[in-house]
Amino acid sequence: MKSYLAKIEGFTTENYEDGTSVLLVGDVAHLLNVAATLLYRICGECSEENDLYERFQSRINWDGTEITEEEVRSDIEEAIQDMIDRGILSREQTALVNDREEIEDITDYIVYVKPRVDTFSVGELMNFVQEMATTSAHCSHCYTKFA
Repeated sequence: MKSYLAKIEGFTTENYEDGTSVLLVGDVAHLLNVAATLLYRICGECSEENDLYERFQSRINWDGTEITEEEVRSDIEEAIQDMIDRGILSREQTALVNDREEIEDITDYIVYVKPRVDTFSVGELMNFVQEMATTSAHCSHCYTKFA
């Protein structure tokens, strides 16, 4: 039986120019690297897992990489399970109707990195960003944006 993926509703999403994103729900922030962001966004354009793998792999810039398609598929499977465990995605056994979401910008063709999600409470994140605000212009920007 085929598996279908769906995004969990209720997240506020912030996308950044470098291809990363933050998903906020309640007092929890999920920080997605560029590959995890692409994977999450592709779930808006397709729900069947095999299609998702193909669409993800088609958006990877393979120039100069030594990683195999099998390694990428394994990383994607791990990332999907991680997102399900964190309550970001759900896996269903029936087809879900998703509106197609156009994927554009820097995440169209990424140089592959293993998808990664870090989860923090907003309080922990704000403490970290506040500590870094004096040493990093980027963190100062984040602190201002989320404060």
